[in-house]
Amino acid sequence: MSSEIRVRFAPSPTGYLHIGGARTALFNWLFVRHHGGKLVLRIEDTDIKRNTEEAAAAIYEGLEWLGLNWDEGPHIGGNFGPYFQSQRTQIYERYLKKLQDGGHIFEDQGALRFRSPREHVVVNDLVCGKIDFDLTNPGTHPDMTIRRPDGSWIFHFVNVIDDIEMKISHVIRGEDHLSNTPKHVEIFRALGVEPPNYAHIPLILNRDGSKMSKRDEGAAVATYIEQGYAPEAVRNYLCLLGWSPKDNREKIDIESASSSSRGRFWKKRRSTSPKKNICAKCSRSCKRRSSCLKMCPNGRLISSRRNTNSIPSRLKKYSENRTRLRV
Repeated sequence: MSSEIRVRFAPSPTGYLHIGGARTALFNWLFVRHHGGKLVLRIEDTDIKRNTEEAAAAIYEGLEWLGLNWDEGPHIGGNFGPYFQSQRTQIYERYLKKLQDGGHIFEDQGALRFRSPREHVVVNDLVCGKIDFDLTNPGTHPDMTIRRPDGSWIFHFVNVIDDIEMKISHVIRGEDHLSNTPKHVEIFRALGVEPPNYAHIPLILNRDGSKMSKRDEGAAVATYIEQGYAPEAVRNYLCLLGWSPKDNREKIDIESASSSSRGRFWKKRRSTSPKKNICAKCSRSCKRRSSCLKMCPNGRLISSRRNTNSIPSRLKKYSENRTRLRV
């Protein structure tokens, strides 16, 4: 793992920039600015049938609109390019040969699979805490495919290889990727490389508590641009979504927050059980799960351990009064 703090935001250009992806990019940006490291923008464009140049352009536009500049990646370059996975085939072939030479790969009906060592994988997540994944049962955890019969690469393999090659020290991503992490750790170990630090942040929900998909209203960053929202308003609310400052403020200067020694935009959870909720203030578990948001006895909102609240309507109020939003 790199001694320098290096994080990455790795979207797929198969659609517009999702508001959840924008929040993940923001948390990466804040973390790396706080530590004086570098943010890598990596385009995961291995899905040739679904990739579009328009989607890639929408990603760039959305990040730039939010003021989230990257240090390495498209339009900038860097020492660890290319930054499009479709251009990194030779790198993947080299690492594939290493795994084949080590006996970790076998063929299955034209596809290449990674042979799982069938063990427990313990992940010390910076948000979720220590989690023990049992991968010993091939019925529930089959050997993962890393290359399809048509020669295209699977996400798990190229994701790990790029993190190694780009010297990524911290992976900050949505909690929907938590189940992928033990698979990635197995590949790191097979290659004799120390995995990066992982931090899996809660997801953004719709008002009814369901996961916000690309088809849902308010899911696209482009929607906020088109409707005239101030980028400061969207950025400020994303910055506060899923946690609460101790002083209860509703506006954050992200420049000062990213350089502050107290700048931490998540709470480490005391329980790894997906069935519990954690109070944003007192970190106590709540057994009720009737809705995503509940009121804690101390008056603070409780956010689901697996998710976070949706974008509220009062965001529009902030945007309409732009003079109050110089964050």
